[in-house]
Amino acid sequence: MLEQNMEKNIMNMEQGSLCLLERDLDKEIWEAIDWSELSAAYGCRRNIIALKKVARHALEQLETIADDLSLACQYYFHDIIIHDTDNFIHGEKYTKFSIAYATIKGAMLMLQDLRALTKAIACISRLPRNDCLPRELAQLHFKSAHSLLDPNDHFFCILVQDQQERMKNSIVEDRILGQVSEEMRPQLRASLVARGGIKALKIHEETKRLARAFGCLASALNKDQYVKASSNLADTILNQKRSYQRSAAAAIAKDAQRALVAIMAAADRMIFVAADSTIGNTLLTPPEFKGLRCHPEIEKSAALATAFRQNELSAFLRNRTLNDISSSPLPTIFTRGGRLECTCCGQNFNRAFLTRVSQRKICVLCDLHARDSGMCSKKNCPKKAWCIHTKRCLACENHSCEQCGIICADAQDLLAHIEDLPAPVAIFLDFDRTIATTRSGQSPLTSRGKKHTVDPILAALARNHPNVRVVTRNRHRDDIFAFLADNNFPVRDVHIIRKTESKATVVLDQSFHNLRDSNASQQHSIFRDIVFADDDIRELIDPQFEYYNRKEIHLHRILFTRTLQPPTLSLCV
Repeated sequence: MLEQNMEKNIMNMEQGSLCLLERDLDKEIWEAIDWSELSAAYGCRRNIIALKKVARHALEQLETIADDLSLACQYYFHDIIIHDTDNFIHGEKYTKFSIAYATIKGAMLMLQDLRALTKAIACISRLPRNDCLPRELAQLHFKSAHSLLDPNDHFFCILVQDQQERMKNSIVEDRILGQVSEEMRPQLRASLVARGGIKALKIHEETKRLARAFGCLASALNKDQYVKASSNLADTILNQKRSYQRSAAAAIAKDAQRALVAIMAAADRMIFVAADSTIGNTLLTPPEFKGLRCHPEIEKSAALATAFRQNELSAFLRNRTLNDISSSPLPTIFTRGGRLECTCCGQNFNRAFLTRVSQRKICVLCDLHARDSGMCSKKNCPKKAWCIHTKRCLACENHSCEQCGIICADAQDLLAHIEDLPAPVAIFLDFDRTIATTRSGQSPLTSRGKKHTVDPILAALARNHPNVRVVTRNRHRDDIFAFLADNNFPVRDVHIIRKTESKATVVLDQSFHNLRDSNASQQHSIFRDIVFADDDIRELIDPQFEYYNRKEIHLHRILFTRTLQPPTLSLCV
């Protein structure tokens, strides 16, 4: 079965699916074994890989927020609004932003641990040994715990005990091998190793340990949130800062525990979906996982960061045009300690005044200039996704604009929006990554051991509204119908759109805007509102929508997103 040559060896063999094992094994062996536990382990592996990506997306969002808050702290500390000196007179605002910055840093510490540990679990080898596990996993190394907790905290004793209790062999592995005769076990074990079965069982086992560790860490952080009194003012301030960090870190740790427990209970169902793209709407998470919404102070801190960049900083920079700055020295606050060069203007800036855009670093001045010119700093965003009213990008900033006619919403927000509309309402929903956990035109039926799920809120919406249609580029029409029926997701029809066609042609087709009432004697009634939800901004900015001008029917375009970023509010600080 395992060919030891350069063309085909264990490293090149496909893994991660029961169908591969069925192909390898004799029928007698396959039918003699209960595969439910291994199927759950394969599902756990897939969800852990997706959770790792979700943690990375969340961390990237927090890094942007932290940059804005760091900039705000320096901005108010040096008071560059009045004059270019180092006077410190905005104490109240500086304190507010400092607290917000400490909160975000605490959340980032815990997300870094979640990302590192889930990545370590995903990197377990196909034939794992306890003495060859990734270092972070072998020691359950929590960087945040070491920086936020006392070294003598009981939490670290729990980690040591857990390491000592780790078993050399998996009980489940022995149970699977024990279902066949001694003669068949070598072939079965070889197939389990080659197809990642042993690895999946180890991932399942380590996920249990990690869930327990995050739960214990959350309890330890919650117990140690009080501010220790000190005669030294600097120590008191440091303890206060760590108190805010521990509070946010504890919330993220508890949320991570809920996510891992949900993965253990999901068996072989996909409950986490995340792409490598940095666009937030590629994410799908279960209700148990709150993401960055798990702590009210994180949401408040994000709102402060957004309000500062949109209001105070933008107003100050517009008072100093790029022409004025190019002919006169920059304020000290921009350049003090500046060793990083803006990739646009070439000037050196303080790190806080540089914005991350893909792999480039752009100063706040160039970013503002690009916004005033009607362009997004990210090159991959469609030009038509730029909002001229608020000078923000609808594609990458998860921004809503009523004047543009596009609302950014998740399933809960979409449901609330539809409930506010007068009945009847025509609803058009995308399928991949909106209704279901499928991606890139996959069949929703079980494939290679994957069991896809539907969004429970959208399923409830479909059961309560009889006018739901699916508009998708996924060509598996019959599979979609069967999948929706199995998941109690009633729809009027599934419309398949080719690559050369536009979804707008179906959404705006007047033949779909009439509804025959249950009473056959009544005539057709016309929908007053049309709701079209899709996770791809390119579908929503189709030119056909721009020229839609039927006054008797209102069109609502929804950019469907499951972003982890808290709602960003336009507040005046």
